[in-house]
Amino acid sequence: PALRLETRGRSAEPLGVWSTAFDVEVARELGRRNCELLELSPAASRVLALTGGGTDVAGWHLREALVAAGVPSTFAPPPRGARAAHALRAAAALRPTALVGAPSDLLRFARAARAGSVRLDAVELAVLVAEPANVALRARIAAELKLAGAASELRLAAAYGLAEVRTLFVECPAEADAPTGLHLFPDTILAECVEPTRELLLTPLVGHGTAVFRYRTGDRVPAGPIWTRCETCGRGLPRIGPVSGRLDETVELGGGAQLDFAALREQLDARTDVLEWQLVTRGSGLLLRVAAAEKLAPEKLEADVRAAVSGKHELPQFSTSLHSEQEMLDFLATPHEMLERRRLDVGAARLP
Repeated sequence: PALRLETRGRSAEPLGVWSTAFDVEVARELGRRNCELLELSPAASRVLALTGGGTDVAGWHLREALVAAGVPSTFAPPPRGARAAHALRAAAALRPTALVGAPSDLLRFARAARAGSVRLDAVELAVLVAEPANVALRARIAAELKLAGAASELRLAAAYGLAEVRTLFVECPAEADAPTGLHLFPDTILAECVEPTRELLLTPLVGHGTAVFRYRTGDRVPAGPIWTRCETCGRGLPRIGPVSGRLDETVELGGGAQLDFAALREQLDARTDVLEWQLVTRGSGLLLRVAAAEKLAPEKLEADVRAAVSGKHELPQFSTSLHSEQEMLDFLATPHEMLERRRLDVGAARLP
């Protein structure tokens, strides 16, 4: 073992994953391939990654990939609250052609750039990591970045990775409303989609450190790998995805009522008047915390929540609370730099 990374600890404590020196070399080669897929080159590209310096696979793999490919790059902390100033300074110095960050952080960065009069006029590509982004959210990210000066032909690409398999998988860049699916390298990974849950299973085919077989990711994909040529880039690599969410996103509310958290996220992420949000659950009670860009009527939010609930006509104990952006960032914060707490279950505690 030469390097220890950590899982993100979505449903349990973070788990250590070890890599050998050989694993690091494999990751560098796969990173170089990913840079080719993303059309990043030493001569024409400059990358600003808003992933901080954590021990997660996204930050580590990005560093290894960009160095192996010789692409000029810099790393800044996720632009949340006062830390946005660090990202803005890095952007002003580097004039990046590509941004990498979580979908919510790319939105925050675009708003901060506009507020700080930092023009993102060289940006042509945005790479989305850490969390899935539906088409509506991708379109919102593209629109916000263009308002901050990004190119009118801005393209987006999702990236997906797990510490357990020690690499990222990326889409080739495309229009915001046309995700292409994650391109896989079949000499290094076996991907499966298990029915009826459509769960993604992964088996690394190379590696000397911590090994997993048919690893249950807990993430949903539409179907198994597609082997036809990619209509966007023309490559014959297999593709899978896009990843649409987690299997554990159904919230039991009691009395037969269920809330589809993925559907609620899709509704709220598409709203330009909602800057930040968090759903708090306690048994059958629901509280939606929101930071809004403008005065927002609670009944509009209730309609979004009601649309995501099935099995019961009336919403149980639903309320909303409005907060400042900084208050919401405090609510969302976790010990992991790239993980946010969009849903908070307070158990038997009293709803705040």
